[in-house]
Amino acid sequence: MKPIAQIAHLFFSNTQANTKKQKSYFSQRLTVYNQILNMTLENYIDNINQRYRLGNATEHTFRGDLQQLIESLVPEIRATNEPKRQSCGAPDYILTKKDIPVGFIEA
Repeated sequence: MKPIAQIAHLFFSNTQANTKKQKSYFSQRLTVYNQILNMTLENYIDNINQRYRLGNATEHTFRGDLQQLIESLVPEIRATNEPKRQSCGAPDYILTKKDIPVGFIEA
């Protein structure tokens, strides 16, 4: 279960302490957070185009968007930007699944 889903479960399971209005508000917030966290390929391209058009972007400017995209497309994978040095060198990202390295990315 994703962290936000865990929070929602805890919030909604305590029905005596929460009014219908509070649940509605939280449900709306949850929808917004899910939209932010679940980046699509179209969102990714739009974001990097906007950053590029500013004219002051570097390689690192786009990395947060790439990390979000990877984790949205493959939820069981965690992408770590600038991990500590590995046996293969110093990759830009390390991809892990259940704390096990499954890939490296040089952006």
